[in-house]
Amino acid sequence: MISITRVDTTGDLRYCKVYLSVLGEVNEKEFAKGLKSAAPWLRRELGGALSLRYTPELTFVLDKSIEHGAYISGLLEKLELPEEPEDTEEDET
Repeated sequence: MISITRVDTTGDLRYCKVYLSVLGEVNEKEFAKGLKSAAPWLRRELGGALSLRYTPELTFVLDKSIEHGAYISGLLEKLELPEEPEDTEEDET
């Protein structure tokens, strides 16, 4: 499964950097090669769907932030934290 996590464009909308996250293991070189070969088709489709003077040139970046977040979350779940003692003191007034 592929998710778009972020898109950055230049001010004139001529260039667009698309950050993608992939669920599961993937060969990064093959993934980048496939996206690079699909970029002209995607750009044509984007140009047909948008009313812009220029269709942005697409650049794809593999984003590992979701994978990294899942790793950190797994580490936090494995932590064995001591339980906090309950406050048994009563206010003396």
